[in-house]
This record gives sequence, C-alpha cells and structure tokens, in this order.
Amino acid sequence: MAEPLGMTVHDVAAPDLADPDAVERGRTRRGRMRMLLVLLVCAAPVIASYFTYFVIRPEGRTNYGELILPTRGLPALALRTLDGAEVPAAALRGQWLLVVVGSSACDERCEQRLYMQRQLREMLGRERDRLDKVWFITDGATLAAPVARRRRGRSGDDRAARRTRGAGRLAGAGRRAGAGGSSVHRRPQGRVDDAHAGRGRARARQARPRSPAARFGVLGPGGPLMDTTPLVDWAPLARLLLLAATIALVPLAWLWLRQRGSDTRGRLAALTALTMFLTFDLVVFGSFTRLTDSGLGCPDWPGCYGEVSPFGARDDIHAAQSATPGGPVTWSKAWIEMIHRYLAMTVGALILVMAVVSWTQRQRLPFSPWWPTLTLVWVVVQGLFGKYTVTLKLYPLIVTLHLLGGLLLLALLAAQHATFSGRRLVLGRALRRGAWVVLALLGVQIALGGWVSSNYAVLACTGFPQCNGSWWPAMDFGHGFTLLRGLGEGRDGSGLTFEALVAVHMAHRLFALAAITALLWLAWRLWRQPEAALRRQGAGLAALTGLQFASGLSNVVLGWPLVAALGHSAGAAGMVLLLTLLLARSAPGCVAGAAPRPLATAA
Repeated sequence: MAEPLGMTVHDVAAPDLADPDAVERGRTRRGRMRMLLVLLVCAAPVIASYFTYFVIRPEGRTNYGELILPTRGLPALALRTLDGAEVPAAALRGQWLLVVVGSSACDERCEQRLYMQRQLREMLGRERDRLDKVWFITDGATLAAPVARRRRGRSGDDRAARRTRGAGRLAGAGRRAGAGGSSVHRRPQGRVDDAHAGRGRARARQARPRSPAARFGVLGPGGPLMDTTPLVDWAPLARLLLLAATIALVPLAWLWLRQRGSDTRGRLAALTALTMFLTFDLVVFGSFTRLTDSGLGCPDWPGCYGEVSPFGARDDIHAAQSATPGGPVTWSKAWIEMIHRYLAMTVGALILVMAVVSWTQRQRLPFSPWWPTLTLVWVVVQGLFGKYTVTLKLYPLIVTLHLLGGLLLLALLAAQHATFSGRRLVLGRALRRGAWVVLALLGVQIALGGWVSSNYAVLACTGFPQCNGSWWPAMDFGHGFTLLRGLGEGRDGSGLTFEALVAVHMAHRLFALAAITALLWLAWRLWRQPEAALRRQGAGLAALTGLQFASGLSNVVLGWPLVAALGHSAGAAGMVLLLTLLLARSAPGCVAGAAPRPLATAA
C-alpha cells in the first residue's frame, strides 16, 4: 500500500540580486588596494631613508677653517713634475685647488692628509672635476720609494704619471735637487685612488682607501678616531632585542586581525608571505646602505656607539663628523645603517615566530618544521656576516657573502611559501634540470656582481660594449680575485691596481653573456609550455632579464646612478625569487595547499 510522501520546508536565504559585474569590479578594486598597501609597507624603509638622506639632512652645513683675506696670488714658480717635466704655474689657474704642503718624508700623518684630500674631492660627486688636488713638496729631497710608487699607482710604472688630461689637472708636487722652485706632479690615470676609468670621462673615478689606517675613514689630528671605539659592544643588545620584538608585534598584530577567521595554517602561510616580502625589502635596503657608503655609519656592532639609536650617540656622531665631514660617520648615514639593522632584527623575530609555530603545529604543515628551523639558523649566520662587515671594515669577501646570504634567506622563505598556496606546476624533467642550471649560473653572476660592488669597480670600465675604448683592456686577475684581502688592497698588501679593478668589472660583464643567454632560453622554453602559469613565469623572467640588462648598462653609461644601482640589486633578488618559486612549485613532492573539504558525505 502506497504511503503519502512527506515534505519538510525550510527557510532559505534570499538570492543575491546584486550585479555580478559590479561585485567582481569591487573585489578587483579591493585586491588592488591590498596589493598597493603591501608594496607601500615594503617600500616604506627605502622611502624614509631617501627622505632622510636627501631632504632632512640633520647635519646641516658647516664651514671648517677660515678664508685667507686678503687673497694672495700664486707666484711665478718654476714647477716640475716628479719626472722632471716643466709645468708653468699659470697651468694651475682656472681651477679650484685643494693643496697639501709638506716635506718629501711623508709619514703616517702625511698619508692621512693625502687620503683626506682625495676623499674630500670625491665628496663633491659629479662636481668633483671642478676641484683638483695638489701636493707641494717644500724640500729638495727625493720622495721615498713607497710614497712615489703610491703616487704613480704601480711599482715601476711611470706611464700613468706622464699621462694627463689637461694642464690644469694636477695631483702632486716635488722639487728636483738644485732646482729653483717647487715641482708639480700631475694626476695620473689608472690608479685605484683616482680610479680614472677611461679616456674622456672625467666623472668615472672612485676614491677608495689605500692603507689600513685610511680604511678607518674617520681621521683627525690625532689619527684614526675609530680606534677608540670598541668594535663590538654588547651593552645595548637587550634593548635592541626588545625593540625588535616591539617592531615585530606590529605586523604580527596586523596579520592576526587580517586572518582572524583563518586557522593556524592560514595564519602561518600569511606570515611566511609577509616575511618573504620584508626579506626582499631587506636585501634591497642593504644595497641602498652600501651604495650610500653608510655601511660604517655606526662603527661598532650591534648598536651605534653603544646606544640603541643614533639619538643616544649624537655626541659621538657629531665628533666623528666634525673630524671628517664626508663620513663614513654622519648623522644620516648612521640612521641608514641602524634602520637596516632594525629591519634585519624584525625579520629575524618574525622567522623565530615561524619556527616556534611550525614545531607546535607540525602535524598540520605541508613541510617539515626543520625548514623554518634552518631558516632561523641562517638568520643568525647573516647576523654574524653583518657583524664582520662592520668590524672588518667592509672586507670585500664578507660583504659579498652577506649579499649572497640575504638572497639564500629569500630563497628559503620562497620555497616554504610555495607549499602553502597555488597549484603544482607541471614541468618536464629535462626542463626542470635546465632551470636548476640557470639558477646556478645566476648565482655565479650575482656573486661576481657582489664582488664588483664590494670592490667599488663599477666605474672601472666606461663605454659599452668596449671597456675604456678597448675590446680587451689591460687586466690583472691575480690581484683582482684574491679573496683574502682588505678593501683597496692587492694580493701582496700593496694598493689595488686599476688593472685589477678592470679585471673584476670585465669578469662580471663577460659572464653576463652566459647568464643572459641561459635566462632567455629558459624564458622561451617556459613561454612555449601549454600551461598558462608557466607562460606567465616565462614572461616575467624575460622582463626581469631585460630590466637587469638595462639597469646594468645604465650603471656604466650614466656613471652609477643610485636608482639604476638599486634597480639592479632588486632585479637580481626578483630573479632568485621567481626561479625558486618555479622550482618549488614544480617539485615532485610539492603539495600545494590543502584539499577542500567535501560538502557532504555519502551514507
């Protein structure tokens, strides 16, 4: 017997009558605003530093010394170069001159004056060619051999001393025994002091330290002032850690509010993404610190003259800046260096939180908690690299390793981030191996670029594609690629020759041919893949390669502008990030995101 069918009626939600297109436009607009907010947060430290460095300038303007009034005219001296060639005194006219007067017995104090003379001229930047350096020797004795070699550049090489760019451009003076007046040594080309990077380009010079005493930078009447400052002072460590924890609470609180409806896994994914962006920002800001010569803005570590901030060290900074107005210690450079340290400590605090949460929630994670632990260990190693960058006075090998370590930290975070979101990319075995080879070539190229930057060899070559008017200029790879040496020193402890700087620059330029070819090959292969995500990866890789070439070329052609140099560093970090995400998302064991829970379960 058939029974009647029973039905139960429940209330249902009213259908959404809103315009689907309007809803989609609103969602897109909100997504763009969030993206812009994240970019603004990442760019805030760089913007603040630009504002501090170029706008605020708290140190003001101060004149040191006093004018000689009434002015005295230059007498008609019988001047000669160190090689005996006569130079008319009228050749000194029409140019501002920075003069050092002393005897031929140039002691350490004299060397410091000559170094400060070079540095004061380089402080003028693009206007440096309005000022020339002159060293008047007041006695008839012969220059000591080491001093003469340093003035000429290389031992036994006087060709540079005989080459000049104009009668008014002078660098030193001497008197021959029995001559009736002083003699003038014209500025040579091809020395590391005045790294004259080519014929016809006056601005392509870089002044860098020549002696261990000069590398301290802050020189005064009594010698290197930085000798009295302890290189490592642990007194402010506890306060610095408290400050880092306080700063880290800001992004953590924002993430908690933003992800309050998510589970622990979702919050950890968001924290990993934010830490990755801040690490990218840290790498770029580290380049900004190096490019503005702020690496020794605070000469000790981890604080600034034993204080948490430059505010507490203002008296020490003022004393150092009064001794050497051009740095390396100035008010703005101290703030740039400390902001870099604050950002690094904040990233370290966020990674510590990631490691702790990963171990407590290890059952829910798509990767082993040892990955965040390894990342935390590497942050500590990076901190040590930062310490030795300061205590070893910008030792080139340490500076280069510090850069590579920052990029490795970025890659570790990117690999962990790839496991949280996005579906797995299907990449053939051969193409995946090719991507690993390209990443290795990119790593070598970045290491060469870091070596160029840490040795200040960017402007050793002018012109493109030739270097200083030659396809194969004179190069000294032995001295240029001696790893265990100080800044400005050669393999044997003498001054680094100009040919060594050219060798460093040309190695980076020549290896770029292989790196660019490999990157464009990989971009082309990705573009030909049927999957849209892989095509986007290929397009992004090709765009970054083009930007890298353009920014690198701008550094050479335009005289190393700050914007192009920062773009070059950011492009390298972007390439590492893109290739790491590609390889992580295409790994055979990659699990991208959690599977959605079923809406219902069959009985």
